[in-house]
Amino acid sequence: MVQRTAFMCYIFGGAIIPFLARTYDKDNIQSASFLGFSIYISNTTNKKDGVLCFRDTNYTRATIPNPVNITCLYHGRYVTYYNNRTNPPYPVGYSMFADNNICELEVYGCPKQGYYGKNCALPCPANCRDDVCHIVNGTCFECSTGYTGTMCDEECDNHTFGGDCSLMCGKCLNGERCNHMDGSCPNGCDPGLFDRMCNKG
Repeated sequence: MVQRTAFMCYIFGGAIIPFLARTYDKDNIQSASFLGFSIYISNTTNKKDGVLCFRDTNYTRATIPNPVNITCLYHGRYVTYYNNRTNPPYPVGYSMFADNNICELEVYGCPKQGYYGKNCALPCPANCRDDVCHIVNGTCFECSTGYTGTMCDEECDNHTFGGDCSLMCGKCLNGERCNHMDGSCPNGCDPGLFDRMCNKG
């Protein structure tokens, strides 16, 4: 029976994923069924719940590396390899069917969330959202509410607050800065305004 789709799902502890797969080389006819593959990172076994980390649109049987080394800067619990042959015509060199021609798969990451660096010995910066940071350099992908910067070590400024420092402060008394997390004014409002955020008049 000809197989038009193929997928494999790998479970792991959850980390940023340098992904390495050993494939058949160009002299093996099976490499044709590997071309066009995709890699998804997710927290469920459904690839649609995750993010597309990589999609092959350029490899040929002559150029596909062995091993294929892909760095996915995403955090998740599952790595899904997916390939299909459902929308012909296919590029030159592609087989007419999909298959899982992976000889070896290696997924690297820290076994415990919230750490990075050599031997996963360094804690992620305190204000990285969900305690998730880049596995190599510790930079945050997103910041906790009220913080900004690559290491999320800067409080919102310029009269902003909240997630991504995307909200504007109200009219705090004497132009004071509002609370960087919740937008409240520490010493009250300019005349004629009220509410904890001084945005009602």
